[in-house]
Amino acid sequence: MDFDFSEDQIDLSNLAKTIFSDLSTSDRVAEIEKTDQRFDKNLWETLSDSGLLGVTIPESYGGLGLGMVELSLVLEQQGRKVAPVPLLATSILGSWAIAKYGKNNQKNHWLREICTGNQILTGAWTPHTNSTNLITENDGNGWRVTGEKLAVPACNLSNAVLVPITIDENQRIAIISLEKKGVEKKIVETTNLELHGNLSFDAVELSEEDLLDEKGEIIFQEVSQRAKIGICALVLGCCEEALTMTAQHVSEREQFGRPLSTNQGVALQAADAHIDIDGIRVTQLQAAWEIDEGLETIEVNVPAIVTCDLRLNEPRYASLPNIMKAKKKPLEILTADELGIDIKPRVQQIKVEEPPKRKAGIKVANVAELVSKLKNEAKVI
Repeated sequence: MDFDFSEDQIDLSNLAKTIFSDLSTSDRVAEIEKTDQRFDKNLWETLSDSGLLGVTIPESYGGLGLGMVELSLVLEQQGRKVAPVPLLATSILGSWAIAKYGKNNQKNHWLREICTGNQILTGAWTPHTNSTNLITENDGNGWRVTGEKLAVPACNLSNAVLVPITIDENQRIAIISLEKKGVEKKIVETTNLELHGNLSFDAVELSEEDLLDEKGEIIFQEVSQRAKIGICALVLGCCEEALTMTAQHVSEREQFGRPLSTNQGVALQAADAHIDIDGIRVTQLQAAWEIDEGLETIEVNVPAIVTCDLRLNEPRYASLPNIMKAKKKPLEILTADELGIDIKPRVQQIKVEEPPKRKAGIKVANVAELVSKLKNEAKVI
């Protein structure tokens, strides 16, 4: 894993940091928490204008086409300011599965609207909301789903929810609009002041057009992995901001005529917290990076040389009987000519040029000006 961020990743993180710092102040968050929806619409629109609602959505559908590492950088900045927007729910629980496994009409309908901020999606993926408490019946023209899902994140804001259901003993993932006949939701407040929803389905009609193409078990596993990484990124941001606030407090607060930071006990605890947070950051980013690298299926002509990551399996030592058997087996050595393989080099180096030097940046007065320059001058969003 390369622990150095690219320039694009740094720019993305800085953009997210600027937006959340400017628009999600502590006073603003406190103000939003007093509202019925607990949702900062102005911040959501700014995230849409800057392209941050479509970090992992393909460019062909209006997104940035980036990966889990980049989304983690954005979620980390959201966590720093505890910004009241359903970014994780929409980016991971909702849109990701559609972007990878959705039908073309599903992608066209949902992904573009998510990037523009007009649609919010979520998913009922948590363990206590699995498909075992839903009954799916075939009515000849499709299916009817009856049952309930509990504690669905961002349900109060969402237009649709992704739900695992069972059809003919196979798990599938359905996109269920919350406007469908037979869908009811009850909003509940969690201990951290977030609003979740309990959904009930009463013979809700579904067709094949409402289902994702891949097997539900595969989608469930992949979404669950990304959700854990996303939550870790949010928590990482919270921890970083808490440490920053603590460092500022102990530097300014005095006791017995000197700052608290000069107290050895305080300094040691702060150092321990810094080391712990660095450990969280490295672990979280490594997990995000490995998710982005993924598994690749290839088809090649044999003979071929295949390498794999050393961490895939625990080492297994050969037994003595197998070693003795291997020594008795003949090892045939063939040349490239005997195999009909031409190994002559075919790559010709024409020239080598250094990349152009990067121009110095400019300072902007506010978020609106930053977004305008990125959109109209840099043409990156």
